Amino acid sequence: MAYTYNQTGAIYNQPETEYTDAPEGKYYFTGPTTSEGPAGGGRLFIRFRLDRGITLLRQNNVWTEIRYPTEDQTGAADYVLWGGYKNVINQEIADQLTAAGYGAYIIPINEWPYTV
Repeated sequence: MAYTYNQTGAIYNQPETEYTDAPEGKYYFTGPTTSEGPAGGGRLFIRFRLDRGITLLRQNNVWTEIRYPTEDQTGAADYVLWGGYKNVINQEIADQLTAAGYGAYIIPINEWPYTV
């Protein structure tokens, strides 16, 4: 992994983690999103929207979407897929998510090297 330094010696470009060995049966799960804007009714921000990730929790083999999960909810879950991130999942979880209707958010990892 290489770093780029400016003239004063400070790091200004730190690359992401790079993997070179292709894992078998691995996938990215990006998850569903919702479009949210800032709170309030200001004229300048009425059209300003950002996509925000929705977290998926598996508890007793049931997947639940939660926008703002609490620590108790994530602690009680069997499996957590954080919203807004590229989660790396295995074939078993990919099959469960596809059966639950989340197959559109699953992307095979087949381009190497990939970054997380």
